[in-house]
Amino acid sequence: IRRDGAIGLSAVPMKPSKIPSPQPVIAIYWMAAQGGKVHYRESNDSSLLHLVENEVNIQYRYGSSFKPTAVLIVTWENTHEITEPNLEGNSFQVALIMSDSGTFAHIVYSKLNSNKNAVAGFSGLDGHYSLPGSGTQDAIQLAEKSDIGIPGEFLFRIDSDQVFLCGAGYKGEECAETCAKAEWGLDCTRQCHCDGGAQCNAETGACPGGKCNPGWTGAPICEDDVDECAEEDDLCPREQPDCVNTAGAYLCICYEYDNITNTCKGMSSFKSEKSEPIAVNVVSVQPVLATTTFALNSRTTRHPSTTTTQLSTQTTLFNDSKIIQFTPPPTKKTALGIASSNCHCDENAECTGGVCKCKSGWTGDGKSCVDINECFGESNICGAHAICENSLGSYSCQCNIGYIFDRNGKCIDLDECAEGIVVCGGSKNSSICVNIDGGYECRCAPGYAGSPDSPHGCVDVNECQLSDFYCGEKGVCKNLVGSYECECADGFQRDQYTGQCVDIDECKYDPCDKAAVCTNLHGSFQCTCIDGFVGNGVECHETILFPVDKPTLEVPARINAVADYLMVEPLRLFGRTYRTLYISSNGGISFGEPLPLKLDGNVRFPAFLPLYQHYTFQDSSKVVLKVIDDTDPNDYTLLARLSLSVHNKFHQKDFRARSLLIISYDHMLQIDTDQVFS
Repeated sequence: IRRDGAIGLSAVPMKPSKIPSPQPVIAIYWMAAQGGKVHYRESNDSSLLHLVENEVNIQYRYGSSFKPTAVLIVTWENTHEITEPNLEGNSFQVALIMSDSGTFAHIVYSKLNSNKNAVAGFSGLDGHYSLPGSGTQDAIQLAEKSDIGIPGEFLFRIDSDQVFLCGAGYKGEECAETCAKAEWGLDCTRQCHCDGGAQCNAETGACPGGKCNPGWTGAPICEDDVDECAEEDDLCPREQPDCVNTAGAYLCICYEYDNITNTCKGMSSFKSEKSEPIAVNVVSVQPVLATTTFALNSRTTRHPSTTTTQLSTQTTLFNDSKIIQFTPPPTKKTALGIASSNCHCDENAECTGGVCKCKSGWTGDGKSCVDINECFGESNICGAHAICENSLGSYSCQCNIGYIFDRNGKCIDLDECAEGIVVCGGSKNSSICVNIDGGYECRCAPGYAGSPDSPHGCVDVNECQLSDFYCGEKGVCKNLVGSYECECADGFQRDQYTGQCVDIDECKYDPCDKAAVCTNLHGSFQCTCIDGFVGNGVECHETILFPVDKPTLEVPARINAVADYLMVEPLRLFGRTYRTLYISSNGGISFGEPLPLKLDGNVRFPAFLPLYQHYTFQDSSKVVLKVIDDTDPNDYTLLARLSLSVHNKFHQKDFRARSLLIISYDHMLQIDTDQVFS
């Protein structure tokens, strides 16, 4: 713990420096400083733990699962610049909140009067974060900024490899910005991978229906990448057989190309008993189609024995061509060292090492080569839905009507409807084109009945007369041309699967204050402020619940009881000074004299009447006084917080609370009623 406004996390000496720092450090207001006082203590007092538990839950909303175990509080009081000893000093504090589920830093800038480019933030071995203006002349403005809505106060989660400002579902310096569609978690730093690009829950990351995008697993969060290369053998084509896993997908590459055989060797030929990683330059060589127009009747010619596999398409219906090309990475050519000799080969042969060999597509001894009829020698060489035609030294494949070549040279069904080759029903929208294997059909569109080929064609269906299109008890059906709609009552919306009007879960859209719990109701919702806050739920305001354990004085448990207390320090009230305090069990506190049983409006002495009426005691009832002063270090946090409240409310920067009197009425029963008040 350093006087210059920082907490070092190593024994290495340090001087104030900008973040990231060479050594791990928590910088509150880090600059060369002297004078003043620096206090620190570690506490597991229950009232203090309850206070910090509420503060963390306001920002991060962990609920009952978050239980702090200890708090380390460090306070710098009136420290000042070394070069300006006459300036009024700086006062600030950090509370390091420790728990089994995380570590948090609550920083309070109570008074900042001087600045020598003070550094504020966190620097670890892996990550770092700087507060606004850190290391600049603007650092003094930290007393007016905040990420929790209270000027001069900041709360961070710091146990991970990065610092988090905001609770799940929010981001930004002030934590006022909600996550974008594909984001979730603390500071919106995690990514959604839901089926169809759907939005996941911004707080939990859960995907709708627990469905993940292809390439991802781990539902319902869908954060685990699927290693397609490990799960499936022979995933890649032979031209690019080496599979490389990527986030949510995979790549097919050729790791080493053989220019002699014009083939890719593939990583499998390099496998050994000892598994070792092989570094490769990943270059996407996925086949790319030059055009997207297809024909009903097309023809493909394959040219063997080239360094690339090339397909060219010709058609009589459209001026169309496409090239599918697998390009291997460059490789070094190796001289074989064989002396050349004169060859007398057939025109369809080539000389290799003094020996004549027929080219691919031809057979013979090299001096005489004849064409191979590939269509006759190998059955189904062109695959399904295709016809093979032999040619000199090669062959061609022709797709049947209704089929077209894909990028791998296979004949697949042509979607006449998607390609716009067929239009059903002219300009009307009453019929649709439906693709079938090798052809298509025209059918009436949804919302219409009949036949597109009949004299009447397709006519509108009145869905409101059919039980299948019931809108539910909270909806009214309205027929439209070719469709219908359900007009839902307020608080209801149409379900995309059943079509009926169902209750809207408004709580999904966070209509309540961050310090409130949302409860969905049938056709509505309800917001309720959590403990420690008051309001209508849409807006909640913090209310401090003061500690009442170990009371200084307890009022006797009887009707109309009064207890008096002689204050150690006189109380100045309404222009006069008082030493005696009278506490009535009927909900009143007076000074100078006890309160009468009946108030007629002529009380001639000061009194506070929080809720004055006749009460009686039950078994759980009690009226207590608790006195807190600055002699007990355990109460310093509460007094400091009250001092800060007075600073903010009345702008009295020099105010400092020395003592506090707390009068609490708990479970008091109003006479002649069943109403209980606290």
